Amino acid sequence: MWMVATFIVVASSFVRLVGEGKDLVGVLFGSIFLWVIIGVMPVVVAKVAWRFVS
Repeated sequence: MWMVATFIVVASSFVRLVGEGKDLVGVLFGSIFLWVIIGVMPVVVAKVAWRFVS
């Protein structure tokens, strides 16, 4: 669920920054990087840790 919430927050920030005239490509890569770190990495870390413990 936090992945969806993080995506919504990052997408709204993306729209706001592009609307203010920031570079589209830079903001897009930054948004994707931020979403991967906050939204996806905890799942990956948990799966790897679970395999290590099991």
